Amino acid sequence: MELSGAVREVVLQMLREARAARGARSEYAALLLDETTLRVASRGLKVSELMDEASGVTLVDSIDAPHENRAPEALRERMDAVYFVTPTRRSVAALLRDYADAPPLYGGAAHIFFSRHLPQELLELVKRSPVVGYVRTFREVNLEFLAEHPHAFSLDAPSALAQLFGAAGPAARAAAIDLYAEQLCTLCATLGESPPRVRCAAGAHPVVRQFCRRLAALLAALPPNARRPRGTIVIASRADDPLSPLLHDFSLEGLAQGAGLLREGRYRRGGTAAGEVLLHDALPVWRDLRYRSYELVPTLLQAHMERFVAENKAVVKAQRGEALTAAEKEEAVRKQFAFSFVKQREQLKVQEELVSDVTERLIREGKKTAWYEQLLLEQDLATGLTAEGAPLRRKDAAARLLRLLQALRTPPAAAPLAPADGGAPYDERWRLVALFTLCYPMSDDELEAELLRPAGMDLRDHLVAPPRRRRLAAQFERTPPQEAVRGLFYLGAQLRRERTAAAAKSAEDSQARRPPPPSAHAMCPAAFIAPPRSQVELARYTPPLKATIAAALDGTLSEQAYPEQGALPHAHATPAAAPAPYFYARFAQGAGMAETRRLRSRRLSCAQQFGREDSLIFGSTALLTPEQYVASLREPAPAQMLETSDWIFS
Repeated sequence: MELSGAVREVVLQMLREARAARGARSEYAALLLDETTLRVASRGLKVSELMDEASGVTLVDSIDAPHENRAPEALRERMDAVYFVTPTRRSVAALLRDYADAPPLYGGAAHIFFSRHLPQELLELVKRSPVVGYVRTFREVNLEFLAEHPHAFSLDAPSALAQLFGAAGPAARAAAIDLYAEQLCTLCATLGESPPRVRCAAGAHPVVRQFCRRLAALLAALPPNARRPRGTIVIASRADDPLSPLLHDFSLEGLAQGAGLLREGRYRRGGTAAGEVLLHDALPVWRDLRYRSYELVPTLLQAHMERFVAENKAVVKAQRGEALTAAEKEEAVRKQFAFSFVKQREQLKVQEELVSDVTERLIREGKKTAWYEQLLLEQDLATGLTAEGAPLRRKDAAARLLRLLQALRTPPAAAPLAPADGGAPYDERWRLVALFTLCYPMSDDELEAELLRPAGMDLRDHLVAPPRRRRLAAQFERTPPQEAVRGLFYLGAQLRRERTAAAAKSAEDSQARRPPPPSAHAMCPAAFIAPPRSQVELARYTPPLKATIAAALDGTLSEQAYPEQGALPHAHATPAAAPAPYFYARFAQGAGMAETRRLRSRRLSCAQQFGREDSLIFGSTALLTPEQYVASLREPAPAQMLETSDWIFS
């Protein structure tokens, strides 16, 4: 089952249960959601589906909305309240406020569903509240994750880095670990999985190992499912690959987000709010195109258009003014006013405009734009090779980067909004500097002399003060690379290329005879021609996780390199004959869209190999764009991070 389908089924079952408890005596019901559960539910259902006849919901509202902005007072007196909220102090307090006065806000029964386990202290608050006299349903459901894609999820926690590796004390850190472990456990329960094994790298950071042990303990409490084989959860930290999230993804969705055309799934046609369109997987054309590599999108879109024309020949002939038979006239009149025809035609128009807008950001008047050059430099740095297959020289890369830094004086369109507390706004230049320093390590003095000073940038504006940073950088040098989970370039962590001479020569030989890159007009959607894979300038970098997952699925992932954390009771063992599902989770610092997209193609092969489409599920604490990733790294202030450096490096 797809994750969005699982979300849909759990929410609808919850509403059906509340409706059955209400019986025939209650005609109206309000569904109250908090900020988190609204995001969770919206990934599986539309608001109109929440309010259909089967669910019996009259209106959907926020639990944080002022009482006067809820349903009309006369209606509230006869209305049941269905609460689907997270078991947090804030949400429980908002729920109890609805029943603090006499009469309460809602005169009917209360049906309360929590997204996960309700802590004992909050349960005691509920017991002492007047709401107890109105409760007809009180249950915990296992649903607190975002279905980002059909087989990819996130825990909706972009602040996980600050919570787990920032200045918080041990108690706050342990609470965050418990929260994320419980959320991941609820996912397994929702999917009906037998308690899976938990594996992580042997040299993982202590926080990662602590998380794995806590997760294994929670999973051990789940009942076994004899019909589902025992799967495996592979946990990895961002320290294994700090590079991938810094790069833009080259799917249609990734490029549209990078160009600032798409935010939270909303595309502004013509750049205006009036033309805003919500894109989601219920739209067949978008569902097919969103994950595709951009060089394939124009051809696929053309195929969708040709299919639409073939299915509506009579309408097309009528619009062209061609002669029609009586049967064709009848078909044309019937179809052109049909809702499905209008909706499908509008879908194609929206996708055509989006592809055209993205292409314009890359190619303008037959020439590559500055953004195209920036994306090209990203790929060159990540692969160590130019588009022609020649080794990338550090001097050339630095010169190209300097030109970009001097041109980037304003935040890009996709940049996160400025912090509400007046903090420093996002600066795209620092992401490029981070990418460069990960690929080509250099001292602070070299960095300032070669790049920052000529570009008008100040190291102190963004990084730790040089004297302290150099001391910490030296400490990182004595620490195994996989232990350097947090801070990355802010604290001096650097990605060193460990390519042997033989590996480098093999890569150069395989690239030496590549055909020249495509000309600019080959990217134009008017041509609808996809260049051969050997001629693709962009999307040349492959995230390392692809090899890790391949090894896990093939059974060659070393037990020594990725040992099991914790052991489940013998009673939880399930037959090994059936294929076991794999979950792969990026812990603490989120995942990039490119990683999610790469696993989509791998999942399709898993479906053929194992006969189950959910044999591979990918997740992370958050699914981040490059801009959001850098913003999350900045969240723990460097001064605060220094205070806990001794603990971090232990």
